[in-house]
Amino acid sequence: MSRSGEGLGPAPGSDLQQEFNRSAGDLGLSLEPRLPSADETVTIGMAVAIFSRTVDVRVDTAPPPVDSKDDDAIKALLQGYESLDPSIFKDQWRKYATDPHMGVGLSWVGLVNEHAIDRWLETKALANAMAAYPPSSPRKLQLNDLRIMYIGDTRAVATYQVEEEYTNGRTTVGNHSCIVFRVEKVGWRIVVATKGGVAEAFGEGR
Repeated sequence: MSRSGEGLGPAPGSDLQQEFNRSAGDLGLSLEPRLPSADETVTIGMAVAIFSRTVDVRVDTAPPPVDSKDDDAIKALLQGYESLDPSIFKDQWRKYATDPHMGVGLSWVGLVNEHAIDRWLETKALANAMAAYPPSSPRKLQLNDLRIMYIGDTRAVATYQVEEEYTNGRTTVGNHSCIVFRVEKVGWRIVVATKGGVAEAFGEGR
């Protein structure tokens, strides 16, 4: 329910305070008095439920049962995706992921497409990370503890740890996961990529 303008009966706050008093009991709380301007709408309550599809994927309609070849294909897919450094990411990421796909970080979820990648390449955070951890070319990284769980014959979830050594001798490890689909006439592709926190590893106990 919403009200706008003046001359439409009592101010919204008065009726709302009475209802609030009935619900709040003896708490002794009060609402801040505030009247709308002539061109302002005061919203008392509104509920909206929205579900929208973000990425459409055309999967194989008659896929063969998954086997060890799919394990190898997914491992190669993830290894290739993780091995992309920023200098080649823009030109090659579509070999490994759908366009667009979803990215999930420590405190964000977003759509990964060409526009998002262009913005990422210009960020100060990326420049600082590259300065602190300059990657080798090709990158010296490996996937550890890879686990793949298939959801039927066209979807899978993979979890793994990425360990990488940099040109300045530093090493980092981080937990990652991906949802992959078997795309029609293409093969396995990443549709959601999740990157956890990355920590620097020291000594032989990493």
